[in-house]
Amino acid sequence: MAKLRCGIIGHAKIAIERLVPAIQKSRNVELVAFASRSHEKAEQFALAHNIPYVYDSYEALIESGRVDAIYNPLPNHLHYEYSVKALERGVHVLCEKPLTVDARQLQQLHDVCDAHPGVHVMEAFMYRFHPRWVRVREMVQEGIIGEPRAMQVFFSYKNYDPENIRNKYVEGGGGLLDIGCYGVSSTRFILGDEIEYVSGCLNIDESFSVDTFASFQLNYRNGVASSCMCATTLEPFQKVQIIGREGRIELDLPFNPPDFTSTKIHLFKNLEASTIEIEPADQYQYQVEAFADAVLHAKPTPLSLSDSLTNMRILDAIKESSARQGASVKV
Repeated sequence: MAKLRCGIIGHAKIAIERLVPAIQKSRNVELVAFASRSHEKAEQFALAHNIPYVYDSYEALIESGRVDAIYNPLPNHLHYEYSVKALERGVHVLCEKPLTVDARQLQQLHDVCDAHPGVHVMEAFMYRFHPRWVRVREMVQEGIIGEPRAMQVFFSYKNYDPENIRNKYVEGGGGLLDIGCYGVSSTRFILGDEIEYVSGCLNIDESFSVDTFASFQLNYRNGVASSCMCATTLEPFQKVQIIGREGRIELDLPFNPPDFTSTKIHLFKNLEASTIEIEPADQYQYQVEAFADAVLHAKPTPLSLSDSLTNMRILDAIKESSARQGASVKV
């Protein structure tokens, strides 16, 4: 079976801990190259993980001719630059979210991609590939909880490190881009794209100059709403609730559950509670396999650039709303 030759640029934690194992387990991708600005680190890592080619610059890997695709987990402000460099070399891109730092930049990336037909770019919203989320979406579409009317998303972690890229404004830091994007993406995944206007508030940390707490509401034309909160300096916690006229679905650890244990869907209906258990799954493996399948068979990626652009426009609108003291902003 043909496999997609993939290279990783950057020594990011998510690449080391999640994407390398996911690629090496996958049925249609092989990890053939690794690049780090520290050549010593790159060589040590490549040796430990049987990666044949090592580069001490991201450009060298992209231009090597030895990879069909790259995984780009660089800091947010570098996503656009190196994704474009790959596209212009005919190299496909799986890029960490957010794909860019704003909608203007993402539109430019979209234009570059249009100028290089046949080259794929996909934003790495890995949760959408987990069987639990796939089943939840089916349950909502099947009407198991009746007409959905509301959704609640909470996602927090604790990070006070001033040297961490998430706490650096110039590197595209802040909670909204890092984890608030999951609230927007998951709402649209479950409730659809017809968001009419948003309102939001970002709390900017004086020492970091980035948002460490954000709350926002996504409002649909038919009165359905999703309320979301994210924080980077609170106790780690995640939960999603989807409320319909006839029932409610609740998910614990919705975005990064362990891949070695089963996950659960909690259903509350007619004053009774039940649980649906989903077998263990590595959502990162499913993500890279789906991306590779699209590339190898010249199909559209499961998550399109248009989808990513819509997500980013909503994130921009949330920022605008906060700048206007929480006023509603039309999407």
